[in-house]
Amino acid sequence: MDQIREVFEEYYIPAHESLAKYCHAICGDEDDARDLINEVAMRAFESFDNLKKKESFDYFLIAIARRIYLNNQRRKKFWGSWSYVDAERLAMDEIKVEKDLEVQDLYHALSRLKLNQREAIILSQIMGNKIR
Repeated sequence: MDQIREVFEEYYIPAHESLAKYCHAICGDEDDARDLINEVAMRAFESFDNLKKKESFDYFLIAIARRIYLNNQRRKKFWGSWSYVDAERLAMDEIKVEKDLEVQDLYHALSRLKLNQREAIILSQIMGNKIR
């Protein structure tokens, strides 16, 4: 078990930053992103032996994150109209948190895109590709 954990960590540690950026970008909330990262790491470790191409580990993590995020979004439809994210945004507006307006505008613009379009932009920035 320790050997598997060590091999997993060899792949996970370099990929963690990209995963964190992706999760934060699609969640738009630091706490939700942190929860998503933890769940992705746990599920990736559980199914690490099933991964045939270890070179594709970054994409493996992104696929798990996307699947978990979409499942969570589907479940939220049944929770009603209350949203912790919206409530937190309102509270942050009232407190006048020092946040760059351009970043807020970017997140707002990203949230208005379809998920596939949003993911394409996010992944291109995280992975270092240029948007044409």
